[in-house]
Amino acid sequence: GMDSVSKIQDMTPNLRIKPTITGVAQYSIRGVGENADTSALSSSPVGIHVNEVAQPYPVTATNLLFDLERVEVLRGPQGDLFGLNTTGGTINFITEKPSQEFAASIMGEVGNYDRYKVEGYINGGLTEALSARLSLSQNKRPEGWQKNETTGEKLGEMDKTGARLGLRFEPSDTFTADLELHYSKDDSDAMGMRNVNNF
Repeated sequence: GMDSVSKIQDMTPNLRIKPTITGVAQYSIRGVGENADTSALSSSPVGIHVNEVAQPYPVTATNLLFDLERVEVLRGPQGDLFGLNTTGGTINFITEKPSQEFAASIMGEVGNYDRYKVEGYINGGLTEALSARLSLSQNKRPEGWQKNETTGEKLGEMDKTGARLGLRFEPSDTFTADLELHYSKDDSDAMGMRNVNNF
C-alpha cells in the first residue's frame, strides 16, 4: 500500500525520510544522512539503487513504488559493491522480473479530492528464450487539499506517471541477460508553507 518513498520509514527501523522545501526526500539511516543542500541535484549520504544500479540523485526514486519485488535497506557505510560508496547506507529497489509464464493484473484506488490510482502489469514469453514484462502506474489527485489564503489558489495536486518495460533473455540454463527501461514523470504540486513566526 505504499505509494511514496516516505512511507518506507514506517516499516523500517532506523530509517528517516524527510520531505524538504523543494519536495525532494532526504534519507538518513541511523542518523547519518542529514544534508543542508535540499536541491534536486544534491547527492545523498544514503545511496539509492534500482536493481543494484546506482541512481545519481535521490529525486530519481520518488516515483518507483509500483510492481516491486522488494525494497532492501542496508545500514552502515557501503563500499563500491553497487558502484557507489556511501557513508549512511543504501536503499535498493528490486523490481519484478519477466518470466515465461503469462500473468496480468490491474488495481485501482479512489480517495478524497478526486484522487485515483491505477496500476497494472502484463507478463509473458515472447519467444522460448525471451520474456517481457510491462508495468504502468498513474497516481493522480486533480484537486488540491491546501488553499493559498493570499491568492485563493488550491495547492496539493498530485500527478505521477510511471512505466517500466523489462526484457529477460535466457538462451540456456547458464546465461541470463536483463534489460529494463524506466519512464517516470511527476507534475505534482510542492507543499504549501505558512509563516508561523517572524525572527
